Amino acid sequence: MVDTARQYLDHAIAENTRTAYTRNLEAFARWCRMKGANPLPPSPELVGLYITDLAAPSGKARPLSVAWIDRRLAGLSGGYAQRDFRLDRRDQHISSVLVGICCRHARPLEQMEAIRPDELLAMLATLSHDLRGLRDRAMLLVSFAGVLRRSEIVGLDHGQDDTI
Repeated sequence: MVDTARQYLDHAIAENTRTAYTRNLEAFARWCRMKGANPLPPSPELVGLYITDLAAPSGKARPLSVAWIDRRLAGLSGGYAQRDFRLDRRDQHISSVLVGICCRHARPLEQMEAIRPDELLAMLATLSHDLRGLRDRAMLLVSFAGVLRRSEIVGLDHGQDDTI
């Protein structure tokens, strides 16, 4: 039973995710060594300095985007959790530094132009007439007619009473 539980644990996290966690921890440990700091146990203040350096590096390195910094934080948190340490990304110090980075460095979202009816018809023409194509056709038409955003489209759910 222990072997089966261990196999389940191995499958709980995808191999690519596990690799990303390891790489993020290795990058953080390398940064810590260069700064003369110890990465264990995880310190919110040290992580705050790390993400500051990612956003505004002191050397020749290019600054990372807010999305990449957030991904690095997720990787650090997950990597530490795999090693039975806890790094709370919501810690006041980490979250405050991240908010400051977002306010100063985040790029505004680009406004996308809405598709026109002729473009919708061209998209519909590319779809097959099998079940998948009919589903995709319905999603495009409902989305267009409802002027739905991407986040609203993924939130659509087929209820038990056969209504959307």
